[in-house]
Amino acid sequence: MSLGSQRHISSFHYGDSSQGQPRAYIQAGLHASEIPGMLVAHYLREKLQLLEDSGQLTGEVIVVPVANPVGLDQTVLSYQMGRFDFATGQNFNRLFPSLAESVAQDVADQQRGSPQENVQLIRRALQRQLAKFKTVRTVDSLRTTLLALSCGCDLVLDLHCDCESVLHLYTHPAFLDAIMPLSALLGAHATLYAEIQGGSPFDEAHVEFWTRLKTLLPQHDIPLATTTATIELRGQLDVGHQQAEVDADAIIEYLRLSGYCEGGKAVEVPFPSHKPTPLAGTEVIVAEKAGVITYVAECGKYLQLGEPVVDVVDPISGETIRYVATTAGVMFARQNRRYAMPGMDLAYIAGKIPLRTGELLSM
Repeated sequence: MSLGSQRHISSFHYGDSSQGQPRAYIQAGLHASEIPGMLVAHYLREKLQLLEDSGQLTGEVIVVPVANPVGLDQTVLSYQMGRFDFATGQNFNRLFPSLAESVAQDVADQQRGSPQENVQLIRRALQRQLAKFKTVRTVDSLRTTLLALSCGCDLVLDLHCDCESVLHLYTHPAFLDAIMPLSALLGAHATLYAEIQGGSPFDEAHVEFWTRLKTLLPQHDIPLATTTATIELRGQLDVGHQQAEVDADAIIEYLRLSGYCEGGKAVEVPFPSHKPTPLAGTEVIVAEKAGVITYVAECGKYLQLGEPVVDVVDPISGETIRYVATTAGVMFARQNRRYAMPGMDLAYIAGKIPLRTGELLSM
């Protein structure tokens, strides 16, 4: 975007997939102001290097510890602003391109084979299409670079965090059986699922690609070849060596369980603390007026219908608006700011009954 400047993505590759072994991709910091995942990635790299050196890896694992150098450089008066691209106003984790139509045209006339052969055929075509994909803006180049690194992988994990929250995950309903062990190993308080979250975030772009191809190429036997999940590693200030290493250990155990390194049969998966809930069932408590935010409920608490969640206090008029839960579920996230503006999301409760349609993710 500027003369005399450049940025690059650093990716670290462990193990081998040249003989058809499984491939996993883990990235952190796509929202560049969400730092916990970067420290987890640091410990993942150390542990994966030891596993590679000892010959325990049975697949390839790719780690991108800093997925968004563009957003990481967006600092205003010492405040790091890494969620939205300054040049376009776009959320960095939205608007990932879909290349299903161009890939379908590329492979439509080629010989149909087994599901595994079709996956390899399609992934080669996808890499060709990504290589030809023209970008002008930096944010678009960033997105296609990350897709090119991850599109050939069987497992994609995107490490994020919330403002203030307990650990929770997002995934597609088709992947719940595969992802709930990861949720349990991480000690998550909520696992939220949706066929379409809205906005084409990174994890959903992978699922949408394979889902769309199945529709475009009904004559091919095409599976959902990439299992995806977004891991929300608590809140923005939850950055510490001990917790990061514990999280990295849990992810390594999941990689063992999933066949990327030896020792899968020895992994003990704890009983999950929750059942997965639809993302559409999440209650979003929204501020009606400006005022001072005072939380009554803590993240991780299971709220019953009608329990108080948060007050918004107007210190000029003396008015206090109390917001209560209108669904039962775990309050898994809230703001880390304490001044409300009208329309601001204040808290999120993982309910079982669908409440919302359309765009299900926050801005």
